[in-house]
Amino acid sequence: MTTILKACFSLFDRIDYVDIESPVVKCNNSQYFTNTGSKTSGVQLGPTYLADNSDRVPTLVYFIRRSNNKYEEVEDELVLPMGETQVRIEASDGSNNKASCNYVIRVTGT
Repeated sequence: MTTILKACFSLFDRIDYVDIESPVVKCNNSQYFTNTGSKTSGVQLGPTYLADNSDRVPTLVYFIRRSNNKYEEVEDELVLPMGETQVRIEASDGSNNKASCNYVIRVTGT
């Protein structure tokens, strides 16, 4: 019996864990900012919830939708014009599993 148990434990020692589960990322529905100038500065982008089944925090990449309807990668803090800007956040974990969420930032004047 001991030999069989040793063989089973030896087999499990060789099994590699494969992560196939995507991270979970959730965004606000909308964010509102008021500014007296033509642009607002220091807008912080970021998800409201981020989790993954691994020990490492997922990598985040931020995109905003430009007037040509194409998304452009941006930093997590930026200056935005008055009006609406669509934001997409993509999360990827160490196994390259990905998830994303979208929301709108509205900048209005006074």
